[in-house]
Amino acid sequence: MDAYLKADNIDAHFVKGMIQFFQSQNQVLGLHHIHIASKSGHLQGRYIFGVLLMAIGETDKGIKIINDLTVEKELNCHPGDGTANTVCSKCFHFFLLTDFYTMMMGFNNLLD
Repeated sequence: MDAYLKADNIDAHFVKGMIQFFQSQNQVLGLHHIHIASKSGHLQGRYIFGVLLMAIGETDKGIKIINDLTVEKELNCHPGDGTANTVCSKCFHFFLLTDFYTMMMGFNNLLD
């Protein structure tokens, strides 16, 4: 893992951040690595970084990150119809949470 981190591999930063934040309980280091992945274009990293910012009280920054992702990826399936807070299987939030859950379930098998 260290070689990948030194090479600035964004997936390695994301994985390291998730492990540090959630498993090792080192939120500062975990958030640092997730932020690096987020800035470098890691899709799930950007989403998780936004969610974690909201969780630690940086609500406006987190919301901006998530909203920017929704606009960039054109995955808002409810534009202008007054249901912007509705989540369905086509919404970006659903897409990322499902993708993230599937990915983390794969990591659970590796960590067990």
